[in-house]
Amino acid sequence: MICLSFLNTTTGWAGGFNGGDPSKGLYKYAGDPVGINAISNSQASLILYPNPATEHVIIQLANANENMLKISLTDMLGEKVYEQSFSKTGKSFTREMDVSNLSKGMYLVTVEQGTLYGIQKMILE
Repeated sequence: MICLSFLNTTTGWAGGFNGGDPSKGLYKYAGDPVGINAISNSQASLILYPNPATEHVIIQLANANENMLKISLTDMLGEKVYEQSFSKTGKSFTREMDVSNLSKGMYLVTVEQGTLYGIQKMILE
């Protein structure tokens, strides 16, 4: 069993006892917050349409600085059902994807651009 508790954005505790020695089961974190660098509107804009989709979806990324990016689709069970890297020229990127072979449901579309990530939900009908 693991328990997490955060006092604020820079101090937190994690506990989980393993092997019967409780002295080794409590850890304190004090430092800079850890997280993912999200693609924000000031850096790039991620557009996904139509959503809900049936056969095709268009992924658009504007103001993208990196030349390489990676697109992945993950189902709600956490399985990656698609992943591909692309190179681009210029500041924008547009890709039409055939999603007709995927099961109906909700997916997470992740666009990775260097150290930045953009994530959007996509519904397939």
